[in-house]
Amino acid sequence: MAEGRLNEDLKALEGFGGGQVPAPMPSGAMPIPAPPPDWTAGPEFFEAFAEAQAAMQNARENKTNPHFKNDYADLAAIRDATLPALTENGLSIVQFTWISPGGFFLRTRVCHKSGQFIESVYPLPMITDKPQALGSALTYAKRYSWAAICGISAEADDDAEGAEGPTISKTQQAELLKLCADREIDPADWLKAHGLTVMADIRASKFQAAKTALVTANAKKGGKA
Repeated sequence: MAEGRLNEDLKALEGFGGGQVPAPMPSGAMPIPAPPPDWTAGPEFFEAFAEAQAAMQNARENKTNPHFKNDYADLAAIRDATLPALTENGLSIVQFTWISPGGFFLRTRVCHKSGQFIESVYPLPMITDKPQALGSALTYAKRYSWAAICGISAEADDDAEGAEGPTISKTQQAELLKLCADREIDPADWLKAHGLTVMADIRASKFQAAKTALVTANAKKGGKA
């Protein structure tokens, strides 16, 4: 039923906004999220947004990821770097979660006082049994989405290093989880303390560092070394 409704929605969007609409899903295909609503932004919006961006500074990198050792701006710093310029030009940001047949998403809108807006959609993991891990993933998504839609930098450019290389295997994930159990460390707390969401996010090149961090961690205290 969800597949049929999604295909009907896609068909209704054909030609809307001049963009290409994906073809209906074949039977048995994995569901995909419906595309974001058509941008309502026009010249009035983009004039105001250009003025706001011209007044924005890059966010101050006020935090350090203890696992990857990189500096980054937290959500509050990103908000402080952008909101004054946005509100000065009649703009605001709204972030909210959204569930579709294709999954769980964060939607970020920049809205103009005229009612015009632009929007981005960021996928979230479906973590129903670990609210802390879900909260960490949501904060991460809000931070990246807010900075991206405003066009500011919120962390040092690692030249795509963070997106390269394989992540740890399931066997390595299990080894880290066993270390957490042996040390009486909540995995969700440890991951959050190191700026991560799930074990699968750890790159293979960082496995030994993660293992050492757990071995030397303080039990029952979030796993900080």
